[in-house]
Amino acid sequence: MKNLILAGVAVALVAASVPAGAQHETNKEQILGTWTVDTLKATSGDQITYPLGEHPSGFVTMTPERIWLLFVDSSREAPAAPTLTDAEAIAMMKSQVASTGKYTVGGQTSDGVKIIAHVDAASSQAIVGNDRVYFVRVEGNKITFRSPGVIVPMTGKTSVVEFGMTRSHSGAEPERCPRNGKRSKSAAKSSRGQWKGAPFRSWNLRRMLLKQWGEERSCALL
Repeated sequence: MKNLILAGVAVALVAASVPAGAQHETNKEQILGTWTVDTLKATSGDQITYPLGEHPSGFVTMTPERIWLLFVDSSREAPAAPTLTDAEAIAMMKSQVASTGKYTVGGQTSDGVKIIAHVDAASSQAIVGNDRVYFVRVEGNKITFRSPGVIVPMTGKTSVVEFGMTRSHSGAEPERCPRNGKRSKSAAKSSRGQWKGAPFRSWNLRRMLLKQWGEERSCALL
């Protein structure tokens, strides 16, 4: 118990020594996973529109190399039959957007970390082969993507598109430590059991340990 308290004090002191602005920086590790869309809006001048309605549905999934994006207007009507009429096909096309591509991570900005997606497949062929820039900020279980200079297909206007999302908990968090992995002797000796227990089994602390100590030692401790 004493060791656990000392470890908590050490973590608090390290956090306090970090500049306030740095504590709120968003890094690549934070954006990984699946996010559920809450809002999607487009701003052109002083005009705000909601291209997929005020209550869109959809997801963004970020892997270490690729972004997958799918949004739809949740209020759109289902077609009368599996074979779409021309009018239904047009309505479906105008009420959804999807794209995917590998991405690179740029530097930190006042709007968040810069992500550049290299689109290689999309619902609209007009954006395939182009780069889409996002400024991404994570706060708790919320994430905001902000993309400037986007031509919105529904309006034809160049706008700043912003979508807010919540981390999805529809599945288990990724398991990075092998379930049948064995504790190394050195790690087991150094830990002496003080790292066991619920407080150190949370995903955030596990991620912190993985980042600071590396996978082998962290998995041994956890």
